[in-house]
This record gives sequence, C-alpha cells and structure tokens, in this order.
Amino acid sequence: MKREELLERLAEELGYDYISDLHIMNKYDDMLKILGDISPDEYSLGEWNSAVQYLLREEIVLESSRKAREYLMEILRNRH
Repeated sequence: MKREELLERLAEELGYDYISDLHIMNKYDDMLKILGDISPDEYSLGEWNSAVQYLLREEIVLESSRKAREYLMEILRNRH
C-alpha cells in the first residue's frame, strides 16, 4: 500500500477535498495539531521542504525534516 504524501495527508485530515484548498486554509490550530502529531521522520526531507514551499509560497530549503516541520509550525503560529 502506497503511503500518503504529506500534503495529501494534511488536506485530508483538515477535511479538504483538494491539496489546493490548503492555500485558503484558516484552520491554523488544527493544522498545528496535525503537524505536531506527525514525526519529522515519517516523511523525507524533500517532502517536508516541498510542503513548506507549497504552503508558505516561499523558495526555502531547510537542512532537516525536523527543522522544516518546526519552521512551518512557527510561521503558522504567527499567522493566527
């Protein structure tokens, strides 16, 4: 069974039909809880970086999965 991609997982757990719905996301507390429940090691560094770039619309590359998750969570905390 193929493992779900990180962005697909986030969209699904937030109740969105499409990954693109993450761009209009306003469920910051829910997203932070979901991210907090995901171990950085569950997804590759490339997948974490892709998620950060997609969600934040930033061209940034972080050097570890843990740092990518922490960066994403910090930005989301500051948005709400």
